[in-house]
Amino acid sequence: TNITPGAADHVLSGEYTAAGGGMVRKIAPYSMTSGTSPGSITLTPVFTANASDTLPSTFYAIGIFLSMVVGASGLMKYETSLTTFQTVSASGDQLTVTDSQAFS
Repeated sequence: TNITPGAADHVLSGEYTAAGGGMVRKIAPYSMTSGTSPGSITLTPVFTANASDTLPSTFYAIGIFLSMVVGASGLMKYETSLTTFQTVSASGDQLTVTDSQAFS
């Protein structure tokens, strides 16, 4: 969903949840800098559409969650609108998202 991120948001509005789809929550590769203030974490997941996805689908935002489980145990920690909306049209299409968050 095309959203405006809000500090009080705990779920990602319109989160994509196609069962078995390649565009759903995943564990993301990350890099972290610490020892500086502020530190930062950068996540770079690569999503690959498959036959279980509803295509075409357009993605507007990324959510960073404490769990891969959708629901109460998987509350969102951060959300970021994508600079450019991305449409995935066919099985095999890939979407790479880079998201960085600062922490102290």
